Amino acid sequence: MPALELHVARIRPASSKLRTLIEKPDAVILRRNHCDMELHSYALRSRVRINAVLAVDVTRPPEHDGADDFSEQFCKGLELWVRTASGPIRVYVDEEEIAGALTMFEAYSRVENFQQAFSKLHRREIGVTYNFREGMEIGVSGTIMEETMPEEGLAALSPIVELEDEREPRYVLRLADGSINDFEQVMRDALHWLEQNSYENVLGA
Repeated sequence: MPALELHVARIRPASSKLRTLIEKPDAVILRRNHCDMELHSYALRSRVRINAVLAVDVTRPPEHDGADDFSEQFCKGLELWVRTASGPIRVYVDEEEIAGALTMFEAYSRVENFQQAFSKLHRREIGVTYNFREGMEIGVSGTIMEETMPEEGLAALSPIVELEDEREPRYVLRLADGSINDFEQVMRDALHWLEQNSYENVLGA
């Protein structure tokens, strides 16, 4: 069966606007966890944590002056924790990236509704993925047949190659198919919360 795959580069660019603001000395951060013990599978809850995050620079809070970009003063996004065999990993996701990730899940839903396409996904002839700025790739792919290079070489592997590039090592996490819908729902819930809240919630205004 298809599974949710999370690939995180071992060497990751710290390129999100959210991280840049959070790491400032005068940043105030509001976090809300969106993994629910009652609603989401243990497979997801035990390996992944998703927090919606608001961050504001209290020395220069945004003002309603018509400016379009407050990113140096205020940011919204997600804080993703992933538990790997080597330990926990944290990745920040800017708010505008969430829509792209949700589009990936919508693409998977369309594939799921067509048996021929779904069979190809199961055989790893097709796959759907989305790359975040900070070096995390999420996607839905079929069963891994080979984790090491077989004697027959690439000809024995599925078209969506299962091997890892030795020059670009990554942490790889595969979660059971039930986690696909759970991960999507958590992201949607977090996005809804971000849309309903702003820097006034941090500053108490």
